[in-house]
Amino acid sequence: MRRTLKELDSSYRQWLSEDVTYIISPDERNAFLQLDTNEEREQFIEQFWLRRSSNPDLPENDFKEEHYRRIAYANEHFASGIPGWKTDRGRMYIMWGPADEVESHPTGGTYDRPMEEGGGSTTTYPWETWRWRYLEDIGENIIIEFVDPSGSGEYHMTMDPARRMHFCMCRRGAEPDGIYGDGVEGGSIFALRWHDYARAMGGTPAA
Repeated sequence: MRRTLKELDSSYRQWLSEDVTYIISPDERNAFLQLDTNEEREQFIEQFWLRRSSNPDLPENDFKEEHYRRIAYANEHFASGIPGWKTDRGRMYIMWGPADEVESHPTGGTYDRPMEEGGGSTTTYPWETWRWRYLEDIGENIIIEFVDPSGSGEYHMTMDPARRMHFCMCRRGAEPDGIYGDGVEGGSIFALRWHDYARAMGGTPAA
């Protein structure tokens, strides 16, 4: 019989809704909720980590250790009134690990816009861009932009570079929420496909 999240013991509820919420598949989640006993749940959790380990024969699970390290890092570095793992930066860090390049402007300031953004200069909110050279199943040269429009330290993924600007209404294009990368056709900048975006965000974006 399928259980609701609230019906689970607190430790299993936390495991499902916090610890692995960004990496568990919908099928795995449904299967976990179908289990009847805590013994079955413990076996499920053990197999969950074994399936992701690079070497299941070793006593230490490298994937599990790295995953919890990322959660701890996110909580330490990205908390802003809410736990770091719940923030946009925390979610991306937990899912994809540290970016290969980070450009950070914690106080905002003057930004010289490239021509594709309209050119000229403008004043910006605090913002960051994270770049990964390659992400498995996603693509190459993946860039995510975060903006802190309130100055509270809580950065949000943004679909529009103009969001970091106080006075400019220019747009990069129709890229979904701050993620863009190099396409294989001609190497041009293009938005990640919607299902890739949904996977990145851990759900399905609104139409």
